[in-house]
Amino acid sequence: MRLIRIANRIRQSMSQNYKENGPYVFFTGKSRNSPPTYCINRIGTDKFIFVKFHSKRKLTTILQKMPTDDLIDAYIAVSSSVTDRDLAMSKITQNGINLVALIFLRNLNLLYWLNSNEIDLTEMPYQVCISEKKTLNKQKLYKRLVGREKMNHATFETLFGEIESGQIDELDQFQHHKWQVIIHEKAKVSSDEVKDTLDGIERKLGHFKNQLAYGKVVVLNTIKGSALANYQPKSDLIQLRAKALGKRDFIQEILHELGHRNWYKSLDSETQKQIRTKFMILSMGGVTSKEMGLEIGTIISVEDVGEEYEVVDIGYPYTSIQILSVKNKRREKQVGKRGKIKNTVLASGSFQWEGKKEVKRSGYFFTSHSMKNVEEMYAEMFSQWLLGNLSGEAKEWFEELH
Repeated sequence: MRLIRIANRIRQSMSQNYKENGPYVFFTGKSRNSPPTYCINRIGTDKFIFVKFHSKRKLTTILQKMPTDDLIDAYIAVSSSVTDRDLAMSKITQNGINLVALIFLRNLNLLYWLNSNEIDLTEMPYQVCISEKKTLNKQKLYKRLVGREKMNHATFETLFGEIESGQIDELDQFQHHKWQVIIHEKAKVSSDEVKDTLDGIERKLGHFKNQLAYGKVVVLNTIKGSALANYQPKSDLIQLRAKALGKRDFIQEILHELGHRNWYKSLDSETQKQIRTKFMILSMGGVTSKEMGLEIGTIISVEDVGEEYEVVDIGYPYTSIQILSVKNKRREKQVGKRGKIKNTVLASGSFQWEGKKEVKRSGYFFTSHSMKNVEEMYAEMFSQWLLGNLSGEAKEWFEELH
């Protein structure tokens, strides 16, 4: 049980865990009870042992077909407390093969992580759990982990060192202006599509082009989560989702990520402090309905989305409003509905409101995601400013910073 508790802590800490110089343990399942998927152990400057474990379902099938004596021997080998054969048999009977398979994978994987140099993986019970074992150089390991196992490119370089463009023969790679572009083999896009996107970005960057339009850009078939683009501060790497190229909002997404780069690489501490102060005032300070000059019956017109609202109750930190009219025909059913809206949202700019959902359109917060933290607020304002969407007080304040 001690090993299982340790395994749980390892799995909860991050998607990968390791000690100095390896081995590295990966849990790629979404569930807390997901078994480990594979391990990598560095055995030289450019040499790694890659071990992939069976899935729990596959291992369950294998264990069901094992002779009883072999199964008991294997269970005792991976257990930290069970040494008696009768007790091992009762544990197997009590838990069932399905749970036994999970215990095998957890404990064997953990033992491998703790003692990899002392373990002969050809011995039972290790052999029964392993579906694949290979010795790979860094180039082949990159292709396997980033290509087939969907590991993040930046994560690979953090763990195993930088991968030079020349080492990735299987990928389309080229230099475009100051961008170093790598297109993964499963990303079904052409180099011309990527070049057109980067050219569009450079046009929008204006005088920021020299300080932001550079570095490694990796185009992948998928990116973790639902993001269309992603910036990695530690490696200064930008990732792009291949399927998003050409979409209407993709330029804004990339400008948003370059806003993160500007935050980390260009803004001085004093400017960051000013932005943090503004974020705290907007997101935490709040404002009362009275301070905004609101009272019951006040009509709020939001011209940029063509909607009107009536104040039906005032308060702090929320004001109750009712939708009077909408411009979008698909939203006509919302007319007459009531709900609460944050005073900070009313005060910071125009908005679109649907029942209990507030969707920012301008001001300091364009999306609910931009209210997550100060860096997201800055990156979103940066992208909207470059696109010409900032206005009023928010625009004046942002331009004073730059």
